[in-house]
Amino acid sequence: MPEYKVYTSQFDETIRAQDLISEKELDTLNNYMAQANPLADTPQGTTKFANTRQNASVTLLLDNSGSLRGQGILDVINFTSLAGQFFDHAGTPFEILGFTTKEWKGGQSRKKWLEAGRTQSPGRLNDLRHIIYKSFDDDWPDARRNLAIMHKKGLLKENIDGEALQWANQRSTEHGAARRIVIHVSDGAPIDDSTLSCNNSDILADHFNLVSLEIAQSAAELYNIGINYKVKKHHDSKLIVTPSQSPQMVFDNLMDKIIKDTPVTMHRGFPIPKRRLIV
Repeated sequence: MPEYKVYTSQFDETIRAQDLISEKELDTLNNYMAQANPLADTPQGTTKFANTRQNASVTLLLDNSGSLRGQGILDVINFTSLAGQFFDHAGTPFEILGFTTKEWKGGQSRKKWLEAGRTQSPGRLNDLRHIIYKSFDDDWPDARRNLAIMHKKGLLKENIDGEALQWANQRSTEHGAARRIVIHVSDGAPIDDSTLSCNNSDILADHFNLVSLEIAQSAAELYNIGINYKVKKHHDSKLIVTPSQSPQMVFDNLMDKIIKDTPVTMHRGFPIPKRRLIV
């Protein structure tokens, strides 16, 4: 497998979600969400999880790609809202991250590559946009409003999952909990037309699979959720969101597995690192 590389990170961006939008537009999107997509406010099963969590943290990493426009992004928002309610009620530190690109067709990275003479196999060739919807330090009632930003026109573009997963895992590691849970939600394989048109066609998928395997073999617990998408290759088990499965059903199934996967010694405060725990 060729080594993954990045042509330039000069134009990449990590940004808080609320900095992408005006307060007025955020109010409008939240009003739309409240009318079109009401959610229950009472999380279920938090006591059982709280009794096992000890020193645990959860990172939710959300695909913000263009293919999710419409019902797909509604499913992501609903699932994330349920997760936020649950972990907030359980007293578990958690954060919510999103990933996309700043532009279609390669953005400033591709422009720089073209001006430099179009070197062969340049590596990743688009400007990343990593979004913080809720940090570990943010209060959930305030941060919950940010989920509506996923409905912002023009936000959802390409998805480069491998680097996003590295970023999410690094943030989780820096938070320092003994039990680290990373939940990756996506509707398909990594795709960026600019990158794929100039490199091996498997460059993004291979990197994502490699990063997934490395994380799952570390002390972290990695769960991959496919939205109408079958998670492949390095994933031993999977949870597939279908039209017949509501976000509530998906979340309930996920939490059943997370609770079941809790190391026995967590109850005594001495966590055993899990190896490959992937839904």
